[in-house]
Amino acid sequence: MNDKRVEIVWVVDRTRNMIGVRPSIVPALNKVYMSHVLAPGSADVSLYTYTDEVRATTPRCNVISARHLAMRNYILREKQVALWDAIAMAVDTTGRALTETSEENRPTSVTVCILAGGPDNASVNETPESVAERIRVQQDVYKWNFLCCAPQSMQVELTEKLGFLPENVSAWDPTARLSASRSIRAMSLRVLAERMNLSGKNVPQKFSRFLSMPLSQIIEIGAR
Repeated sequence: MNDKRVEIVWVVDRTRNMIGVRPSIVPALNKVYMSHVLAPGSADVSLYTYTDEVRATTPRCNVISARHLAMRNYILREKQVALWDAIAMAVDTTGRALTETSEENRPTSVTVCILAGGPDNASVNETPESVAERIRVQQDVYKWNFLCCAPQSMQVELTEKLGFLPENVSAWDPTARLSASRSIRAMSLRVLAERMNLSGKNVPQKFSRFLSMPLSQIIEIGAR
């Protein structure tokens, strides 16, 4: 494995659950891409957005080559939410790509960052059980990280049914204007801290603290 390389997979709700935060989503993701361009080491990134169908809005590529997102890349649709299908597609597509990657070019760290605006009501291919099994295998066997920001009403399902680690899940409010950008930034900060740690350089304390800090606390710090 390449200990200077990481994989970042974004899964973002594109339904009308996100109407209150849509103006901030694209700028926040573009800032994330830029911050990882400037970080030490190398990163591959992909972005999946979902309604009742899942779209690879940013197909997997080196973050340096990632296309600058425009608002036309993030058009909202009705509240048909295929969250389980989206997570499964992101995990399966990334897993296949890594299987086809030579050992020396495989990332040391893979992180799936999910921004969910509401509960699943439209998945046709996957169930909570099938997604939970994927998460279990990737976390336990391949040491992937799964981060998720979702409404408070989804927290129990994510941790108890899906198997997300409680410290990697945080509640956010899709009706609060700055909530989405803060959630996206917090998940990115966790990955940036890991990248700096993997680089072998001295990690500034302001970043090293994010390695073991619960996601909800990172969001709180970013809101100050």
